[in-house]
Amino acid sequence: AARLAEGMGFTACTVAGGVVIARAMKVADRRRALGFWGSYMPFGFAGMALVSALLLPLVGWRAVWVLTAVLTLLWAVPVWRAVEGEAGAPRPRAEGPRARVFWQNLVQPGPLLVAVCFACYTTQHIGMMTWLPSIAGETRGSALLTGTALTALVLMCNATGSISSSVALARGVPIWGLLALGAAGMLAVDLVVLRPGLALGAQVVLLMVFGL
Repeated sequence: AARLAEGMGFTACTVAGGVVIARAMKVADRRRALGFWGSYMPFGFAGMALVSALLLPLVGWRAVWVLTAVLTLLWAVPVWRAVEGEAGAPRPRAEGPRARVFWQNLVQPGPLLVAVCFACYTTQHIGMMTWLPSIAGETRGSALLTGTALTALVLMCNATGSISSSVALARGVPIWGLLALGAAGMLAVDLVVLRPGLALGAQVVLLMVFGL
């Protein structure tokens, strides 16, 4: 139940966050701003993964969950203050019934392609990040903190990739080019990174490239 509530809140904040930032920025700065904002997940995941690895042996997972819930509630206050005026801001009204407008948007090729791209990326990225500490422990005999530190390193590379993409977008690099580069790079790493006998140093470098 807690995981469901967390997922709903996380998804709602993620969707709303992008909209709020897009409305707050000038058109010329919007892509760069959204690219920088996209690094919130790898930075946040990396930081909390390291904190959790340090706290779990001392206080257990329940205390870590309570800590994250308290931090979320505390952080909600400045966020609410920052977007307080959004509720009364004028918005363009949809033309026609909501159901029809929703369906028209749903069958547009652009949103569908974005959804497919993001689904493929999420499957690869979260799959690798979720199992990386376990893989490090089972194949390398690494401690939990070591596996978590490796995961955090890959996530920091992911944040670097997000920021680099925002800079590239601002300089006119097409979105499809960045998507193609990211997809090809992740696929290339996927094919070799878990092969038996691969040296540890090579595996770490490949995982960093995967994150980037």
